[in-house]
This record gives sequence, C-alpha cells and structure tokens, in this order.
Amino acid sequence: MTFNPLYLRLGRATALAFASAGAQVAALARTSADIDTVVAEIKTKYSRPAIAITGSVLDNPQNIIAEVESTLGPIDILVNNAGITRMSPLKDEINLNLWWKVFEVNIKAPVAMIHAVMPGFIARGGGTIITVGSGAVEVELPYMSAYTGSKAGIFRAIEMLDLEIQPYGIFNFFIHPGAVRTGLVAKDGDDKVNGRK
Repeated sequence: MTFNPLYLRLGRATALAFASAGAQVAALARTSADIDTVVAEIKTKYSRPAIAITGSVLDNPQNIIAEVESTLGPIDILVNNAGITRMSPLKDEINLNLWWKVFEVNIKAPVAMIHAVMPGFIARGGGTIITVGSGAVEVELPYMSAYTGSKAGIFRAIEMLDLEIQPYGIFNFFIHPGAVRTGLVAKDGDDKVNGRK
C-alpha cells in the first residue's frame, strides 16, 4: 500500500498510534495489501508484535477474535473502524442489496465484533470498545441515505449497548473524527459501494 498524504487512513493511523503507545496490534482488512505494510511498519518502527488478518468483519467474528487471542493473547481494546458508503439516488437503485450492505458493514459488523469479544472482556472483568462513527449523521446529505442511516443506527445501538455492558467494567466509546478526508469517499462519479478508512 502506498500512503497517499491527501487521504488519512483512519485504521492505519489508529494501528500506528496504539503500537507507538506500546500495544500489540491485530489489524484486519479485506485485502492483505491494505495491512501488510502497516504491520511491517509496526514491527520495524516500534518493535511491537503485530499480526495482519485478511477477511471481512462480516465473515466470522468469533474466528477473528480466536485468531487474535491465540497469537497475541487476551484482547484489551477493540476498535470498530470498518465502514463503507454508497452515494446513489434511491430512485436509481436497481439492487437494494447494495444499499443494504452498507447497513450490514456499518451496523451488523461492529455489533458482531462486540458480541464476539464480550465473553473475554466479561471473564477478565473489563475491556475497552471504540466504535468509529461519523459526523455525517448531523448534516443533510442527499444520495447518502444508506451511509447516514447506518451511522445513525450504530450510534444508537452503541448507546443502548453501553447500558448493558457497563456493569461488567467494559468501557464503551463512540467517536467521530470530524471532517477527515479519507479514502472512504468515492472518487469523482463513482457511486458504487466502496470505502476504506
């Protein structure tokens, strides 16, 4: 992966920040090209253990968590950063499954990852969850109903989950980084489901 300074890769920046603070890092992405260089940089620059896991957050969250724990040990912090967007007028949608996939990645996936990591957190008496949201839910963005709707949905889901997990000593944060130019936004005229953060 070549790093384009015009776009901030939130996942990359987060992984490097945690490594610089002394954390062991497990990075997950759909393709190895997205994370192999990040993991290599962590090992070289910070001399920290790090692993790259290729796959989708929708595939099997329990297997992802098991792989991390078998390699690096118990998980202390889960960062839910996966996200996709879709910019398309609803009247032009031919296949609503593409519209709905945004909800699956932006809502179902982070909740599934939380569900998968919770048994370990509860057994150890605590942990931290950070879910990356978007300030887009607060503005009017035509043609982005899937993205803004899904980000509003995960915000409310995280709020309600917080009430459930607080008694277990689990810290639960929902953040949105503000107006950050990332690779998530489609290039000129591209209205397909896409996005890397």
